[in-house]
Amino acid sequence: MIVLENPDHYCLMLFNDSKLDRKRYEKKISSYFDILLRRIMDLSGLKVIAGVGRRIGHLRDAAISYRDALRCTDYLQRYKGGDIFISYHDLGFYHLFLYQRPEDLKAYVNEQLGPLLEYDRTHDMELMKTLKTYIDCRFNMTHAGKKTVRSQQYNQIPDALNQITAGRGSYRRKKAV
Repeated sequence: MIVLENPDHYCLMLFNDSKLDRKRYEKKISSYFDILLRRIMDLSGLKVIAGVGRRIGHLRDAAISYRDALRCTDYLQRYKGGDIFISYHDLGFYHLFLYQRPEDLKAYVNEQLGPLLEYDRTHDMELMKTLKTYIDCRFNMTHAGKKTVRSQQYNQIPDALNQITAGRGSYRRKKAV
């Protein structure tokens, strides 16, 4: 273990067996950090958070993992008030949004999804909910179908997704000429 001290944070570099499965390793390290961080908070009264960067194969790539860990702590500070630990892999695609202004993201989301939300509202549909489930299921239609609340929707997932993608013209706002 190597510890680097900066004015506003500490960096721990942990070495492990590269043959150990990433998910198992992250689960173990998460458990360890949860205990350690809570103990530090109890003793010091300070708010403590931790981010774990990607596993690297060579020491020369340590800066990449370090930046990942900083992104994780940034995410925890901005969006997850109660969480104290996250790994870079847990961030998923959220790491792409960390350096965007919230107003810009909100405007973009409204521009892209606003028409779909309006379509849902005016047609008493749940296409947005279907899209979220589909994304949460990593774009797996079968899994998304099984996760839907109503069993009769199971076979409607492909139709709903076709309506979202192919039917964009039916709910997109028309541009002013």
